[in-house]
Amino acid sequence: MGIEALLSTQIIDTTTVGRAVMTAADAAAARTAIGAGTSSFSGAYSALSGIPSTFAPSAHKTSHATGGSDALTAADIGAAATSHTHAAAESPMLQWLLLVLQESSLIQKKILLKLSS
Repeated sequence: MGIEALLSTQIIDTTTVGRAVMTAADAAAARTAIGAGTSSFSGAYSALSGIPSTFAPSAHKTSHATGGSDALTAADIGAAATSHTHAAAESPMLQWLLLVLQESSLIQKKILLKLSS
């Protein structure tokens, strides 16, 4: 069983453009068939012309404020929400502060003598 050659016009459901691409002699002819033309653009940003050399920042802090069009939340910057709390047992600093306040209260009531240095 040998390979049989088909003409582009013998392939069912082909379009004029599709047949022109299939029969194009080279890449330039295929580009012409699809209307792409040619380009020498490398794709590099530096190859573009007319680009600005600097990009000045625009003032937009009000849009990030509460009620702004793109307001930031605590979660957006990794902060805890205002509703976030900790029990005293979870915070060594809070435990220390409570101990100091309790000792201060005992000193005021003259239950515990103030330590002098």
